[in-house]
Amino acid sequence: MRTISGLDLDELLGILDSQRLFRIFTADEKEILVQQEAFITLRRYDKGEFLIREGTEEARGFYLLLAGFASVVKTGTSIPLATLGPGDFFGEISFLTGRPRATNVIVHAPRSDPDMPPPELSPEVIHHLADGVALAIRFGHDVLEPMGTVMRGKLKDQVIRRLLWILDEMHRKISDLSHEEPEFEIEEDLNAILEEDTGASISDFMTDFSTMENLTQETLERVRDRLITRLAEHLEVMNDRIVALST
Repeated sequence: MRTISGLDLDELLGILDSQRLFRIFTADEKEILVQQEAFITLRRYDKGEFLIREGTEEARGFYLLLAGFASVVKTGTSIPLATLGPGDFFGEISFLTGRPRATNVIVHAPRSDPDMPPPELSPEVIHHLADGVALAIRFGHDVLEPMGTVMRGKLKDQVIRRLLWILDEMHRKISDLSHEEPEFEIEEDLNAILEEDTGASISDFMTDFSTMENLTQETLERVRDRLITRLAEHLEVMNDRIVALST
């Protein structure tokens, strides 16, 4: 891993502008974020390098893969839990909750697929990728406080949506490996959390904030934190189930 130094704010802003994760952020919000450049690093990786190691309690960094591909692998199995590509983010649970890393994330060479066009990369990303296999941007935990509740809420909503999608994919994988329909009461669990604080369902929470106008940003942030913690717990259960089925 090589850390790339000397990024100016305009270049960093250009990188953020090119990423779908930040499309819901306003220009002013992205300006606030890049002002925290002391806690944001650009890193170049070679094939086989670890971006994250399972079980570590390293500084709580959140990663966005800008170029290249990586596998999410649980120690004890060679079956990847997921494959990451440009635009995917990871490390978000430790970043937001402080939990130890639950999986390894390892750079691998891109798979050649004639039916899949190569990803579109911004000029800034192409320039800094240079001779590396993967390029990622790391956000240190210290960027959270200056973001404020509204920006943090936008980020956490993205994280919740992605965790729900990951859990759905893992549910399918468990079904394929076990040849039966597994029972996970994730939606019921999340709805119970929301009912307690908001009277809404997970579907309402993720799609229609107009039903929650009476809630403060602080209340919404507390609910988001509870949802992310519970989703992380479900994710660990599914990780262990996949390891057990694949060994």
